[in-house]
Amino acid sequence: MVVGRPALPSVLRQQTRLPHSVIMADDQRDVIDFLSKASSYGTAVERVDVVETHVSLVFLAGDRAYKLKRAAKFPYLDFSSAEQR
Repeated sequence: MVVGRPALPSVLRQQTRLPHSVIMADDQRDVIDFLSKASSYGTAVERVDVVETHVSLVFLAGDRAYKLKRAAKFPYLDFSSAEQR
């Protein structure tokens, strides 16, 4: 357990379902798996909490936060390519 940061409520740890109108542009599964593992951040990090929004994933690792914008296209937002993210 990481000292100084309480466990996230289960509602924040849940997988978020994207609306049917969202077009997933590419597969980010490998990147998400890598960033979800504590071993990806060195020996000082014991756990990684993931907070999901409709646009991003935030990885809380130790005293740092890493944000990954989802590869998705919404009617109001286009993050379908790396250049647009």
